[in-house]
Amino acid sequence: MSIWHWLIETSIWTLYYAPYLRPARCTFSRRYPFLTVQGAHLLLRIAVAIFFMAHALVRIANNSIPQFGEFLESRGWPQGLLLVWLITIYEISAGTAAVDAQKSA
Repeated sequence: MSIWHWLIETSIWTLYYAPYLRPARCTFSRRYPFLTVQGAHLLLRIAVAIFFMAHALVRIANNSIPQFGEFLESRGWPQGLLLVWLITIYEISAGTAAVDAQKSA
């Protein structure tokens, strides 16, 4: 065996990429997928809930609710401030409910 064959067979490339070229002997194919469908659903549900709650909480923390209400009223929406508060409360409660529903299931 030449030095070049030895280098190729023992290189990092072979350690990381050769199993993908031989799926019959690859242990990676037996461990894939890493998440089950239920696990992916749980991860997606929690991520969406966190984004919902974060979006509403940042709006409260930055005190941008009045500006958003004025923007909606300038676009023709009636009661813009009330509408923004309802949206904010909905985002917090829906995010909490999505996380709590998964905990109880």
